[in-house]
Amino acid sequence: MSLVASQAMRVAVADLGIEVAFDAGEAVHTEDSYKYSLAEIGGLAAAAGLRIDAQWFDRRWYFNETLFAP
Repeated sequence: MSLVASQAMRVAVADLGIEVAFDAGEAVHTEDSYKYSLAEIGGLAAAAGLRIDAQWFDRRWYFNETLFAP
């Protein structure tokens, strides 16, 4: 997913103490979406040295949010 600046602008990122300039029409990539089975999510976590701390599902179990912990 991307966001596109509708006009030229400067955005302050207070926590980093910076300002970022965007031209009108400039796109910013904001998200990647990947589809994994529950087993694949567990395998990816283990390979990264993480554990699954919590998981949330929609009513149909089509979508999942996973919280990882060290």
